[in-house]
Parts: sequence; structure tokens; C-alpha cells
Amino acid sequence: MKRNVGKGKTLLVDGPASVTLLSGEVEVLGGSLMVDEKVVIRNGKRLFFEVNENAVFDLKLGENASVDEVDGTTIPSSWKNASKEALSHGKPVTVMVMGGVDSGKTSFCAYLANKALKEKLKVAVIDGDLGQSDIGPPSTIGFSHITEPMRDLFEMEAENACFIGVTTPSLAVNKVVEELARLKNKVLGTNVEFLIVNTDGWVEGEDAVKYKVQLAEKAAPDILVGIQRTDELTPILNMLKEKMRIIPINSPLATRKRSREKRKILRELSYKKYLKNAKVRLFQL
Repeated sequence: MKRNVGKGKTLLVDGPASVTLLSGEVEVLGGSLMVDEKVVIRNGKRLFFEVNENAVFDLKLGENASVDEVDGTTIPSSWKNASKEALSHGKPVTVMVMGGVDSGKTSFCAYLANKALKEKLKVAVIDGDLGQSDIGPPSTIGFSHITEPMRDLFEMEAENACFIGVTTPSLAVNKVVEELARLKNKVLGTNVEFLIVNTDGWVEGEDAVKYKVQLAEKAAPDILVGIQRTDELTPILNMLKEKMRIIPINSPLATRKRSREKRKILRELSYKKYLKNAKVRLFQL
């Protein structure tokens, strides 16, 4: 179906769905959407289409998909300020992003990558979210160079990945810390100018605080961005504020919490992404 959206509005689309821009000027997470470009939104995901000039969309909605329209932008001003500061930092720069489950970490990583691409920088993303990994398969830490605007980290193919073997970081804290730091140094060795490190959503409780502090100290980012709804990251950020630049930002109001079932579906999609061309082999024992 066709949908006309006026200048200054934002179209919110919950997947599974596809959106094609037929006319107008639109941005998705800081990246320009081209006319005739088709964007696929996965089940359990939501994308924001910001209309800068009157736009016409072609929408195809799957089961339980939905569309809404709101006035203004859904991107918090704190995101814009954080991206400006990160982009003005000396290069190469590493930005680590922390936040709870469904806080908007992945969306902010995509937003930041798109902004860096507009500045003609060499960009890469490390995905350290074991359970909801987008770049690599679940239970891995993967990375990819970003060369064009993206709407979802899931679009990226892993160029390299470290196998951790679990989808819950609490079961492999030391291995996650060591492998993420090792991969960060390896990626910076490829002449990347702007490196974004996404992390998992385990942030609450004494063990989580110790883990996240250890992770940040070992990876030693130039900037740590903490995305939160209230003050759930305060214990972590307070322990790190003397050691690195901390930038707190807000979760978008339009971000929604996903059910356990939705998160399970997303994990299954990630497995399918990497197994789709696999061959079945039979071995006699």
C-alpha cells in the first residue's frame, strides 16, 4: 500500500515489513534513504523513517506488522550531541556503547556509523552482544567494515569473529573481555578511523557492574557512550568516569521492549543468516 507522509513527520514501522521510498527526502538512523531503495524490517525490529521533504512510501506489511506516524524526530538530541563530539575527536577513535536490553544500543551504533560515513571516515563495527548478535552468529563477537549507509547491523557480514560458545556473557566473562579487546586491536590495525563497539545488555547487578567495568578497562575506548532510560548505568559509569570520556545519552521514547519470544525469533534469524548456504554432510562412524 502507498502512504503519504508530510515533511517534519516520522514513520514508525514494526516488522516484518518492507518499505520502499517512491519520492521525497528521508533519513533512517542518520543515513539518507534513496528513491526506489527498499528497506526490509525484521520481525521484532522497529525502524524510524524521518521525512525531511514530503514523501510517498510503498509499504508491504507481514503478520503482526504495524505502522504509526508521529510529529517531529524520534532521534534524541543527546544522540546528535554525542555523535558530534565523537566525530570531532582525534582519529583513530574507538567508541564503546553500553546500555540495557532494548535500550537502543544497536540503533545508536547504526546512527553513529552513518554519521561517520557522511564525514568520509573509514568505519568499522564490533558486535559484542553474544545473545542478540547481528554481525556474527550468536555466541560470537564479530566485526565488519561499514562502507555504505545501513539501516540494521544485521545487514553486515562478519569479516572475522571470535567464538565464545555461549549466548550469556555471565558464563564466559574473562573470555569475552579478552577476545573483545584482542579483536579491537586487530581491527584498528586495518587503518580504521572510526571504530564502534556494541556490547550486550547485561548491566544490572553487582556481577554485571564488575563485568562491564572490566570490559571497558580492557578495551580502553576513547569514548564510552552510556544509553539509558533512567539511571541504570550509574554504578558502571561512576566507576569509569575518571578513566575515560563518558557521554550519557537517552533511549528513544519510540523504542519498545521486545518479548522473550521476539528475542528468540531474532536469534533464530541470526543463525539462519549463517547457515542458509550450509550443506548437509553424512559421516559413517
